[in-house]
Amino acid sequence: MNKFFTFCLIVLFGACSPSPKTPDGLLKMVIKDVATKELSKDYFLKHTSGELKSSIEAMDDEELKRSDLLKSISGTKTKILNETCQENSCSITYVVSYKSSKESSFSTETKKIAQLEKVEDKWKISKITHLKTFHEANEPINALEEN
Repeated sequence: MNKFFTFCLIVLFGACSPSPKTPDGLLKMVIKDVATKELSKDYFLKHTSGELKSSIEAMDDEELKRSDLLKSISGTKTKILNETCQENSCSITYVVSYKSSKESSFSTETKKIAQLEKVEDKWKISKITHLKTFHEANEPINALEEN
């Protein structure tokens, strides 16, 4: 009985967590990791291809650290709006929402389209297109202030 219960828990958590084996699972995993962990260039190269991978390869480590703008946010949520997939390619429209970790609180929603492609039986993000961003704040946001 105890082994059965343990097996059920493993299956339940495995089924509920996003899997990098699916296009939306990979996208959600990368967004979560970017918002919660300090990541290396190798991490990004592992999960990207095409145009996006070329851009990351061209960045040096210092430039990659400067582009890490997500250290001052919390409560990241990802919502998939539309997913159009064929055998080896997928286009996902999604919204990422988050809040500021600083005292002057504001919330942000950003809508994007991710292009993913299957490379050697693994999904990789090849391009991300920014569509729009919406900010809501209780007080003025200083866009020139560094994080």
